[in-house]
Amino acid sequence: MTTPRRILFVSSTIAGGSGRSQRNLVRALEARGHEIRFLVDDERPAKPTRWLGEHLADAAGRFDRSAIARDLATRLGRRLDTIHEDDTEMWATPFPENGLAEALRRFPADVVVGNSMLRYSWRKIRAACFDAGLPTVLYIRGVASFGGLDTAPDPADAIVANARSLVDSITADGHECSFVPSLVDTSATTVDSTREVALLINPIQTHGIELLWQIAEAMPDIPFVVQESWELDPDLIAAVAANADQLPNVTLRRRQPPGPGLYGDARVLLVPHRIDNRPRVIIEAQANGIPSLVSEFGGLREALGTGGAVLPDDDASAWIAAIRTVFEDGDQYKRWSRAAQAERGRAELETAPIVEGFEAVVEAAIARTRPIAATDVATPLAAGATGGRS
Repeated sequence: MTTPRRILFVSSTIAGGSGRSQRNLVRALEARGHEIRFLVDDERPAKPTRWLGEHLADAAGRFDRSAIARDLATRLGRRLDTIHEDDTEMWATPFPENGLAEALRRFPADVVVGNSMLRYSWRKIRAACFDAGLPTVLYIRGVASFGGLDTAPDPADAIVANARSLVDSITADGHECSFVPSLVDTSATTVDSTREVALLINPIQTHGIELLWQIAEAMPDIPFVVQESWELDPDLIAAVAANADQLPNVTLRRRQPPGPGLYGDARVLLVPHRIDNRPRVIIEAQANGIPSLVSEFGGLREALGTGGAVLPDDDASAWIAAIRTVFEDGDQYKRWSRAAQAERGRAELETAPIVEGFEAVVEAAIARTRPIAATDVATPLAAGATGGRS
């Protein structure tokens, strides 16, 4: 077992599969003796603060008196509120980069791990940690996180991704990257499904919601469910609801805590994503023997294995044919269902190798950084050296 470490996880979101996988990993790390704290933007309403912060940051880059704007911008979000998510205590602020110094004053970490970070937030956090000699790890769970890879002086002391296809893309861009799959605890979502509906989770554009509307309109005899994953913007969820109202075979379900109801009536999981990622929902469905239909991206192929079918993300007719097979070809459905159950049992998805792989990444980051005393780590940050936006 590796040396127990004090690890600060920093994230721009706590919602969706990324947040849940991060918390699953942290619980397993704690069970092995590591001490963990969270610094997050929980995306609570803070419109005046967010608006002011964004405009001050913009002013810092545009005007001669940028030092004043920069100073004011770094003052926002320094206070940390205590929140709880999935029984996990976290420090929350609209601007994690500005709360970093206070978080490290309370919890002098050995390493900072960025997970699902906004580009500008990670840029400032990485710069602050670099100046303080504090090791950093950047965890990539989809192409949406690639913005952090252009951070100066370099993205992190170690980079890890949860899909081999993402690792390939990152290394092709000149960065070293390790592969560690997401840790997915499926105990909360295990259910004996009634297998009645085609389910799509997270009805947003990058996850193929526009294709879903085409498919559902062409298949009025098939019941579809679109499930909100993280809380969507009011205008966006209103648009989804309006589209669902026009299709009598489509039901919109609002966000709810993870539980057996998520897959309680699912016959098939639809994953027509338009970006490369490796979502935990495929693994959750597999644990229930529910096959998936996924787009032709590397991360989706990896997660799927043989427990379903891979389809073009822009070919509605191919999706319609596959869904027909799911609902009308009982023998093929049983083969896919058995294969899905078997895929969930893959050795690479077991807890021990995932945790050990992540520990190795943390140790590599620490080894790369010059030795520095814990008191020296906190001092530059507490003094306000949070790094400028380049």
